[in-house]
Amino acid sequence: MGYTVFLALCTYGMLLGMSRALKDGDIKLVGGRSSSEGTVLVYHMYRWGAICDFSWDLRDANVACRQLGLVGAIASTSRSRFGQGRRLKWMSYMHCRGNERHLTECRYPGYGRGTRYRFCSGRHTSAGVKCRTPVTTTSSTTIKITTPKTTTKTTTPKPSKIQVRIAGGRQDTDGRLEVLPPGQREYGVICGDQWTFKETIVACKHLGTGYAQQNTSTSVFGGRNMTKYFYSVRCTGKEENLNECQWTEHDGGVRCRRADSVAGIVCANDLPDLEPSTYMVETTAFLQDRSLYYLTCAMEENCLSSSAYDLQRRNPYGWRRSTRRLLRFSSVVRNRGTADFNPTKRRHEWDWHACHMHYHSMEIFAHYDITDQNGNLMAEGLKASFCLEDSECGRGVRPKYNCQNFGQQGISVGCSDNYMADIDCQWIDITDLKPGKYIFKVEINPSLLIAELSYDNNVITCTLAYTGYQARILECKLGSLLG
Repeated sequence: MGYTVFLALCTYGMLLGMSRALKDGDIKLVGGRSSSEGTVLVYHMYRWGAICDFSWDLRDANVACRQLGLVGAIASTSRSRFGQGRRLKWMSYMHCRGNERHLTECRYPGYGRGTRYRFCSGRHTSAGVKCRTPVTTTSSTTIKITTPKTTTKTTTPKPSKIQVRIAGGRQDTDGRLEVLPPGQREYGVICGDQWTFKETIVACKHLGTGYAQQNTSTSVFGGRNMTKYFYSVRCTGKEENLNECQWTEHDGGVRCRRADSVAGIVCANDLPDLEPSTYMVETTAFLQDRSLYYLTCAMEENCLSSSAYDLQRRNPYGWRRSTRRLLRFSSVVRNRGTADFNPTKRRHEWDWHACHMHYHSMEIFAHYDITDQNGNLMAEGLKASFCLEDSECGRGVRPKYNCQNFGQQGISVGCSDNYMADIDCQWIDITDLKPGKYIFKVEINPSLLIAELSYDNNVITCTLAYTGYQARILECKLGSLLG
């Protein structure tokens, strides 16, 4: 008996010691080859747990890296690339804007709710990061490129300096990118680790092979054994050719993770082109005060602000009696492209949400922001594509997509998908917003998950005037997702 008490006291003392050293929400990396990469673990209730990789992206990884005191993220990783870390998952469904200082400042359902989601179960669902470590740079911005062993860093070459071509594809619109730097006799390739869809947009324009449809980062088009001249090419997506982007050489300081990491592109001539209606956003907005008792399903789908979830954690028995203020508005999105808009997930991969009794073919179809005049985020919302269909079509166009009875989802050319203001989650929770003048923004296809002809008309930016009793959305205009 005495030994048992002694052991319990020792264990309690150890926990107290740990609690002084660690706080809820602290994170660490495990499983990486260095201290700047690995599976992200979160500390809560005296235990370390992993983060579900569903919806984990570079914005979330940037926050994690900065919380660890590093510069930022080079890459976000999924499917337990650095190992499972822990079977327990403390966080899931993360939605960071990228400017938060701590992962707990991001939107997520709450500690321990990751096991509730089917897509977070299993050994291969842990999120990880590869962080950028501080480096010493020179004052020169243009350095002469000589051989592959040169230890120079980033440079922006002139258009005539580096030759680019496509090779290894089944047709002239897809393949690996081959580059020939000055002073070299043989073509080489670009490492695929940092190759994203934005670079593919520019590459397709550069080569005159149509519009970007898909980026590839492995040697599916060959090139595994070719010389890797460059570690990365960083573009905004608005450049006309790759020579306007920022290039980083492949050298001893920055190298590909694998030999089969090769940048490639898939281009197409026909793609969808989504455009939201500014008129509908301006003319349908209104305020509604709604009890949390009627917003249970919306809570499950992460449609409310973080303070609602804080309230639920603090008051697990009485939170349903609280009221939220919602800014409701309609969203009508038309496909003005030359091909149908279809989700990337196939039908058998869609996620069933039992509360709302519907399938999600895309977890984030639209994102809604309210910021102050300085760009600080004040409130936000998101919209999953729970029924992506031809709600309304132009003259002579027959609707093709209908969600009823587990029907196929999509938006036909010349048709629109309409989320009207009375639909659940078609809002922003502004309960904590103070009266004032703000910037209201709607982003369609915000993560560029679906290729489009253009991203210059995917964003609506408006003025929001909120008095505390009334809200008006006005002066809306279309803008680009690419900045």
